[in-house]
Amino acid sequence: MDQSIPQLRQDVTLTCTDQWGREVAVSTTLGYRREDPYALTLSFHASGGDVTWIVSRTLVMQGLVQPVGDGDVRVRPGHTGAEPTALLQFSSPDGSLVAQARSHELKSFLTRTFDAVPAGSESSHLDIDGLLTALLDAA
Repeated sequence: MDQSIPQLRQDVTLTCTDQWGREVAVSTTLGYRREDPYALTLSFHASGGDVTWIVSRTLVMQGLVQPVGDGDVRVRPGHTGAEPTALLQFSSPDGSLVAQARSHELKSFLTRTFDAVPAGSESSHLDIDGLLTALLDAA
């Protein structure tokens, strides 16, 4: 199986706000692989090609209820009208972006990831020997 293809996927639409305050709806795919059990991917589908960020599964989960994150990715609860949302802030040397996701969509996806790999069992899904072999082969 191709290790780069997520085993769990969910398509969502995020409302993104760039550093100049412009909002745009962006088709995004949430991804999860058992072989990388601590991480989620968010693949933003843009006209110039997909942009994928890898973020901590725990960070996204915690960010649904309280502000979390230092550095390049931060997550905090928000709302649009009465609908609960999560605000995901991404920063890089090339710019920054704030994306707003519906909380219920993130919760649904997170539930599927925790069904696949329960909290506390992540380390049993890591292939440390395979990682070391790949690193040594690349050297």
